[in-house]
Amino acid sequence: MEEIERKVFEAKPWKAPGEDGLLAMMWRQLWLVVKERIIPLKKPAKDNYSLAKSWRPISLLSTLGKILEVVIAERISYAAETFSLLPTNHFGARKRRSAEQAILLLQEEIYKAWRNRKVLSLVSFDVAGAYNGVFKERLLQRLKARGIPDKMVQWIDAFCSGRTATITVNGQISEQRELLQAGLP
Repeated sequence: MEEIERKVFEAKPWKAPGEDGLLAMMWRQLWLVVKERIIPLKKPAKDNYSLAKSWRPISLLSTLGKILEVVIAERISYAAETFSLLPTNHFGARKRRSAEQAILLLQEEIYKAWRNRKVLSLVSFDVAGAYNGVFKERLLQRLKARGIPDKMVQWIDAFCSGRTATITVNGQISEQRELLQAGLP
């Protein structure tokens, strides 16, 4: 994000805008407003809102950050599908894959085990807060190992590094703090 911020301020302020009609000068003036914020929202039907677990922190990335995140995610998804970087029985977060297909595959494996007079065991995990717990260094290693281009891995590293946020409660904004274990944006 720092690279994007630097480019926003390096851009010629009155240069002709693109299709969106926004001059670089407008982005300079808006930049401090579109920085990240964390807003706690009440979880429904909780008994005690004095407990932190009764709240859901929502992080609002800047519009540019969201757009860039989608572009990179689409590139990674394209590479994963084009170069078969994921196992065929991986269904999560993949286009043209559904929970129904995963259940059908599981059902077929069960029937195959029964036909061969074997027992099939299934272990299932629901990892709470999975995105927040992603270890960045391991993610980067796995992306490199699967052949994701170095420039993209470097961009992902920069995007997931040095993340900061403020918290807004009842209109009061905290000072900006570094997120030590930010997980994925």
